[in-house]
Amino acid sequence: QGVRSESVYRYGRYFLVMKRKLITVDKKKDVQFQEGVKIPIAFNAWDGTQDERGTKKSISSWFEMILDPHQAPEPQASETEELETHKVTEPEELELPGLFPTP
Repeated sequence: QGVRSESVYRYGRYFLVMKRKLITVDKKKDVQFQEGVKIPIAFNAWDGTQDERGTKKSISSWFEMILDPHQAPEPQASETEELETHKVTEPEELELPGLFPTP
């Protein structure tokens, strides 16, 4: 699928950012994201400190995700370049301006 992701635990909450191409080559296995189309999405989370493995996990409700290009500002060339080249080794180093709330 070619999904890149980063997560961080701050302020008593987990935050997750996933990045993938909207349209992929494998149309049978990958969801093809299109603007304005409702896409069902749900999440699973395993807490290893609570011995969660396999089918023992937390599950979210189903949500409808709709991609709306008018909701997000266009990135500047320098921001796009920075996001493409930024490598994070520790989740605490993840810095995405405006994504994480401040206390």
